[in-house]
Amino acid sequence: TVRFKVRANTSGGYAPYSNTVSAITHADGYGAVTELRVVSSHSTSVELSWRPPIGIEGRRLQYIVTYKCVNQLACSPGCQDAVQQQLTQQDTKVTLNGLLPFSQYSVTVSLEDGLPSKIFVGTSKSVPTETPSLSSRAPTRTNTSLTVYWDPVPVCSGPFTGYYYQLSK
Repeated sequence: TVRFKVRANTSGGYAPYSNTVSAITHADGYGAVTELRVVSSHSTSVELSWRPPIGIEGRRLQYIVTYKCVNQLACSPGCQDAVQQQLTQQDTKVTLNGLLPFSQYSVTVSLEDGLPSKIFVGTSKSVPTETPSLSSRAPTRTNTSLTVYWDPVPVCSGPFTGYYYQLSK
């Protein structure tokens, strides 16, 4: 274990030290998990697998999996309110559910006292669920045309390609 603190220095002298922080070095803790990979990816879930750190296979271990959305590809700014999620488990595979479609996630897997392994994963696009609403602006009508207005919606579930409309009598 290494303990460290830091302080600023100017020509006038030194500032007080920060709080002391401890970090477990590789010699004190476990190594990183190996072969972290994506098994499958869907619009709202990703399955990952990994192998235990080298030299400790066959032991019952607790893995910490943390993940956070880092980019919602079809929306700007994407993932601005994203919160890091964490779960603990003994299995060497996990399915992360409830993810946003067409997004990138940062996922880290480690043992409690181990070095982290990080991977970036992506979810696929999905059918949009956003529904445009008609604008408060009244339709414009002439002898040969009708113009209808609606409010644009942010479609985040995949690349936006346009609006389709249906007319009926």
